[in-house]
Amino acid sequence: MSNSILSLQHFLEPVVEIGGDVDCQQLTTIFQSGINQVIIVNESREPLGVIYAHSLLARCLQRQSFNLTREEINSLIEPLTILPSRISLVKYYTEFVHNQERNNYYCFAVVDENNHLLGILNEHKILKLITLHNLPEHNLLNILEKIPLPLMLQTGQGKILAQNHQWREQIGDYLPETINQDYVTAIHSSTRITKNRAVESLSNPTKNYHWEFSKVFLGTDTIPADIDIEKLVWLILANDLKQDPELVAKQVNLVPFNHLKNEFLLAITHDLKSPLTSIMCLSSLLKEQKLGKLNPRQSRYVELIHDSGQQMMTLVNELVDLSRLENGEIEISLESLQIEAICQQIYADIQEKLAESQLEFSLEIKPKIKTIKADGFRLRQMLRHLLDNAIQFTPSGGKIDLTINLWQNWLTFNISDTGIGIPVELQKLIVQKYYPSNQTGIKGLGLILTQRLAQIHGGDISFLSEEDKGSSFTILIPHQGNLATSNSLALIIEVIPNYIQQLTELCESFNYQAIIARSGTEAMEKARHFQPDLICLNPSVSFLSHWDVLTLLKSDNLTKNIPVFLTIQPSEKVDNLAKQAEAILTLPIAKEKLAASLSKINQKKSLTILYLYPGSALA
Repeated sequence: MSNSILSLQHFLEPVVEIGGDVDCQQLTTIFQSGINQVIIVNESREPLGVIYAHSLLARCLQRQSFNLTREEINSLIEPLTILPSRISLVKYYTEFVHNQERNNYYCFAVVDENNHLLGILNEHKILKLITLHNLPEHNLLNILEKIPLPLMLQTGQGKILAQNHQWREQIGDYLPETINQDYVTAIHSSTRITKNRAVESLSNPTKNYHWEFSKVFLGTDTIPADIDIEKLVWLILANDLKQDPELVAKQVNLVPFNHLKNEFLLAITHDLKSPLTSIMCLSSLLKEQKLGKLNPRQSRYVELIHDSGQQMMTLVNELVDLSRLENGEIEISLESLQIEAICQQIYADIQEKLAESQLEFSLEIKPKIKTIKADGFRLRQMLRHLLDNAIQFTPSGGKIDLTINLWQNWLTFNISDTGIGIPVELQKLIVQKYYPSNQTGIKGLGLILTQRLAQIHGGDISFLSEEDKGSSFTILIPHQGNLATSNSLALIIEVIPNYIQQLTELCESFNYQAIIARSGTEAMEKARHFQPDLICLNPSVSFLSHWDVLTLLKSDNLTKNIPVFLTIQPSEKVDNLAKQAEAILTLPIAKEKLAASLSKINQKKSLTILYLYPGSALA
């Protein structure tokens, strides 16, 4: 049979059709029989919409009742796409699916010439056909781009040949790590591969993704001859497990559990605050000797009790704030704040601690920076956390600097110290996990809280640290003023402190301010959020490593136009994907090499095209 004359009626799947007056009990009975969807039709059997089993289950679990009203059932009806059964398979892909990508209605109801429902389209049958045969008008790679399923072509050696639009849009941040040469070998040894198909289910329970991946073996005769590939070619299909009713039920069940957790945490902190308040009040009375004279040793003990109580009270308050932030329960109140006034308040708060620790403090506010729109209480809270860390872990005689500057549209508060610094092995995780202060040289909970507060302001934090030499933390807050700045932003994606320091200094020598990311996931977040002018990427960073970050940067509409300079070790092999980068630089980077690469991208930015046409004044 010629593929060109195949019509959609060859790929129909029976479906249950019901009228618009269906009730919840009828739907429940139908779905309990194993059916996943029903089509709503009118009296003439014309399809009106679709109801999915997982949608009904989720709504019933939310209501804690399987007795939904007619209005609630109607709200579950989702749009579908109606296709005439007579159209050919080729026309379906060449004309219709291109428009379908803009509709996002992926349930296809097939009707006859009288618009009566015949069934729904079984796209898996179509997919099986195109993997075994080439359609005459289009090769396989073009067809994959039009199929409304996340698909990827990969060779037996792990080389990615292509990813369709749905893969890039829906999965984007994640590539299945287990699909590699070792896994292909395991399939050969444990699974019988027929001539056309071998399927293996893949899942990654350790990551926060709800995708299941299947591998379909393709014969090489289905791939265009002009593509250089190995002998084995696999089609990777992604299945969204969020559509699984059982998974939806589990997610819904977590809602009351999360609520109970929050209530428990609030109750515990309340119970802790009551005795702590008594300890603080009584220790204050003793400290001020209002209940009688104390000898020197008693006074010292009372001081320790009061200071420890104060630390515990601060920790309890931070724990409450962090819990509320994680659950979106804290709202900020933006107001116009005087920068100098905020800094003077902060200095007054820490002046006594600075004197006790014999630390030098300097404040610098760059010219013309006067105001900021922020929540005054939360801004002071962020600055206090970072300054307290700097004071606590800077030895006597050290120095702490607070500098306020403007980087493009970001107002920055930079707090640097000459303290003990952060161990190298913990730097990439320092704002993702809580570590005791004796391990890191910082109070982890306060830093995590600072980052979350910066993020709800629309900003973030960045830091540099060198063990035994000090740390530098920067809070970035959006600035809506009209002050011009010539500084450009550079995102440095690296984990080795020496290279981070060198790249930062190099970028600053070319008038780039550096933001640091120490993992692939953090890099993607900051690239999308800050929209830097330049990205320096070490492709071997943890979490989304081995060129995945470069692939994601160049496939994301928000970041694909940002120049990327790869920074690699001299012995590191360059992957074919490296061709997507604007430059490849070997570590340690020579200043003249970076200058040459920057010159190339700046020439592209400043390129002007003059078009002369007959009759113009310059022609």
